[in-house]
Amino acid sequence: MEITSKGERHQEIIKKLSSLEKRIDDLENKLSELLELMREEAKSKPREWLEPKEAMKYLKIGRTTLYRLMKDGTLRYHKFSKGKYADIRFTYDLLNEALGEPIQGILEDDLEKVGDDKDES
Repeated sequence: MEITSKGERHQEIIKKLSSLEKRIDDLENKLSELLELMREEAKSKPREWLEPKEAMKYLKIGRTTLYRLMKDGTLRYHKFSKGKYADIRFTYDLLNEALGEPIQGILEDDLEKVGDDKDES
């Protein structure tokens, strides 16, 4: 069993803190570099705003489905003003984000309803 003096223990703690400070500085530098790269990439990509009609065409869905997806949160969008007649816009990123299983499931539900309607006729 090794007995160390308070001074030695204090020096050991200072060394560890110094090492941690250096690691934190390195991580902060790397984070700054990463943020700068992300900013440059964001600037290089033009953000194109799409109207609901353009979004429907891109997603190959109808108006009712588009608004249902917006209402249930599956399809995110930007709202530029308040009220009933707000300007709603989409980006390709938001539309691509929504092009997964949730929309596919809703489209399949719509097809089943159409099939059910035909069976009843």
